[in-house]
Amino acid sequence: MTGTRLLVVSDDQDVVRVYSRLASKRGFECVVASSCDEVVQATSSVRLALVVLDHDHDEVDSLDVIEALAEHRCLAPVQLVGSRDPRNLRAASRVGDKNGLRMTRIVRKPLDERSVLRATQNVLPILNLVITREAIEHAIAHDEFVLHYQPLVNMRSGHVCTAEALVRWDHPDYGRLDPGRFIPEVESTGMIGRLTMWVVRNALHQYRVWEDEGWSFEIAVNVAAEELRERTFVDEMLAAVHEAGVSPRRLVLEITESQTIADETEVLATLVRLSKRGFQLAIDDFGTGYSSLGRLHKIPFDKLKIDKSFVMDAVDEDDADAKRLVRFVSELGRSQRMTVVAEGVSTREAWNLVASLGCDVAQGYFLSPPLPAEQFSAWLYENNVQTHVPGQAGPLPAENALPGPQAEARTDESEDDSADPEPNDASLAPRTTSDAGTQVPLGTNGHGAPSPASTPNPVAPKHADVHHPAPQAKRQADPMR
Repeated sequence: MTGTRLLVVSDDQDVVRVYSRLASKRGFECVVASSCDEVVQATSSVRLALVVLDHDHDEVDSLDVIEALAEHRCLAPVQLVGSRDPRNLRAASRVGDKNGLRMTRIVRKPLDERSVLRATQNVLPILNLVITREAIEHAIAHDEFVLHYQPLVNMRSGHVCTAEALVRWDHPDYGRLDPGRFIPEVESTGMIGRLTMWVVRNALHQYRVWEDEGWSFEIAVNVAAEELRERTFVDEMLAAVHEAGVSPRRLVLEITESQTIADETEVLATLVRLSKRGFQLAIDDFGTGYSSLGRLHKIPFDKLKIDKSFVMDAVDEDDADAKRLVRFVSELGRSQRMTVVAEGVSTREAWNLVASLGCDVAQGYFLSPPLPAEQFSAWLYENNVQTHVPGQAGPLPAENALPGPQAEARTDESEDDSADPEPNDASLAPRTTSDAGTQVPLGTNGHGAPSPASTPNPVAPKHADVHHPAPQAKRQADPMR
């Protein structure tokens, strides 16, 4: 259970002020300690949510405090702040690690509230989060919402076929909030329609940017079921794609299965109209809601996304039932002429498994976490530069090239917009069009020279021991960098 106090060990009034404001905004009491004895007393008397340790403290040696916290088995995360040489700060943090403390991201002075918010967003929860309609209206008007994009990759060709737009809220008081923290409140205040249209318009704008750069894939957005009950929804979507100059076929509307009520006439009518106008429909998180074979038959879905819980159970727990379910859903989707997407593909093992079970497309941290648009562009260049050439099987990523099994367990709040990988020179390679219609840069011939521009971008042959080869990935954008 998280404590309710934030302990600050500092004689710097700016440090005390910034963390006191943070504590107040997040519903914590801030306590200041000026000696090792006071630190020990605070640690012993109350469960702490966070310990802030000023490495520049004139009267208290931070290493003494680290040793005292370790001796008293402090369970709270410890955040080191300071203005000294970064190597000195990192060394002090390593001392804490070796003593068994939960050392978090170092914060450099001078402090500002935004940097502190970002540094604490994964370690300090929000106890008093209150979201009002006025706050949501203000956030939409002032672009406090931001979009991150996660790629969906065709398991046969290794090419990106879709970018899913995922919304985040850079809240001025609470820092970055992931959708699970605010979407329920947005829905309860009746603002979900406005937020969805903001997401659609911004995602389509970004799609045009990528299209102008020569990329061609689909863009996906999430839609709440209650929006499907609005008679104006289809017209609003048509207006959005018309304004952006994008074909409706390029926009995938993902509807969560638990929200899809096929028996409601108005919902079914809206879905039919969207399909008739050319929009693609995907049933999201399949298997977690009101599963029904009749629902798949009744609604004109183009894609079926298997919930990540089944994929993770099949891999991590070696659950035979989960494997059978994934295979069954894959066969079911294909029987209905739907593209089957496996969510939660967080490891090489997961990729191999869902490929062997018949899935068409993969999504997950093995490929990439959700990234800001600029980083997603860099990822596209880095991971599609070396496409498959005739006679070659697509190479599997190096063991250390992609996040491990723990990556999927990270919350979306762990992303850091400071990660900004630089595209390499090969990003300027000419592009071609794959059999699936996805424009990708042609790769190199293995010796650093670009492949001929006239060479078509083939579907990679099957790997010797894997049904579908994983895409080449030389380097991942590290969301924690």
